[in-house]
Amino acid sequence: MRIKMFLRAVCIVVLAMTAIPPFEASARRDPTDSLYDDLWGKTLLTYIAEPVDPSGKAGQMVQPVLEALRHEMSTRLNFNFKIAGSPEGADLLIETDVKEYTPGSGEIDGKDNAGIFGMFSQEGRASIEAVISVTDLARKKLLWRDRVRAETDVKGLASGEAADKLAERLASNFIKECFSKRPIRGSLPGKGPEITGKI
Repeated sequence: MRIKMFLRAVCIVVLAMTAIPPFEASARRDPTDSLYDDLWGKTLLTYIAEPVDPSGKAGQMVQPVLEALRHEMSTRLNFNFKIAGSPEGADLLIETDVKEYTPGSGEIDGKDNAGIFGMFSQEGRASIEAVISVTDLARKKLLWRDRVRAETDVKGLASGEAADKLAERLASNFIKECFSKRPIRGSLPGKGPEITGKI
């Protein structure tokens, strides 16, 4: 009798040690998988960092992209993202690293902001590509990371209008890829870290 009770106790301990909580089981994902299932319906304080432009050729896009991301995040119907003024106390951190920026065809110096959109708008197309990441700040865990690209027709648009249109397209594509209910496979190779925690 005692042997049976002992074996039963051992089995319970083993099962308890190997069991995976529901959230952790669903959270083991590729870093490009949608966050819809984990974040839907939650109220999350979100800090959106100023985009980084290592090349120095997309400086005129930094502010439009930042504003577009803030707008897209704060107007989601299925999520309740509250935009934070600083990372302190925020639940999520969104970072943007601009990798490529093409104002249009032809030889144009991207560092020369004056009239640049007026020049390339005659060519008709503009594109931007960035690596955007979403991090759980409380646990310093990467939740999502992928390359996001946007291209749009800017022919005939003034400088500010063209920048805003391209930034809005990039932000919209990010929302679709990161928070879409339908799983979207990303472009970054490899498996991401296991994600655990309240978010």
